[in-house]
Amino acid sequence: MEPSFEFLEKMPSGKRIEHLSQDKNIPEAEILDLFQAAFRGGGGSLLPVNERWILWSSDKLIGHAGVQRRWFVVKDKYFEGWLLGGICINPDFQGKGLANILIKKVLSDLAQKELDFAILCCDEEKLVSFYKRFGFIKISDSALYLENGKLEKVDGDRTMVISFAQGFDAEVLRTDPFPFGFDFCWGRG
Repeated sequence: MEPSFEFLEKMPSGKRIEHLSQDKNIPEAEILDLFQAAFRGGGGSLLPVNERWILWSSDKLIGHAGVQRRWFVVKDKYFEGWLLGGICINPDFQGKGLANILIKKVLSDLAQKELDFAILCCDEEKLVSFYKRFGFIKISDSALYLENGKLEKVDGDRTMVISFAQGFDAEVLRTDPFPFGFDFCWGRG
């Protein structure tokens, strides 16, 4: 069964999602503070993205998701898709369904665009079952990154993908390790 990407979620009182494009007018300091809290001290840099979704509770930034439009080379074939990163909710607001709402909004917006899939990495096994609820499938248990001019394999960086197009079989991206290229998976390390 194909996942549905229609966004029908009712926002809790006092919460709103802001969709930002091309990293213009972003609340950089607030995003970095969120990363510090959500990634337990990791994820200390703000990487460039094509689009961001910011979750606010009144005037406090409590959630974030970002995407880059990227080419992936898998088994000598090129695939263009979205790379999701920096997906997080402030720990004080976790367990209230806000991550579900944020991710559903991101997927709904991305499904309206011309690319066939989105991919992400997660370094905790519990996140695999979380993302499966949205239609993601796991395609790798490790990742390959280009860092400081060297290729680095990272075991435990699980790669997950979701297809937005009926004719696109996400299984064609299955390979281990998955070749991400440069590191966009905030919170790693």
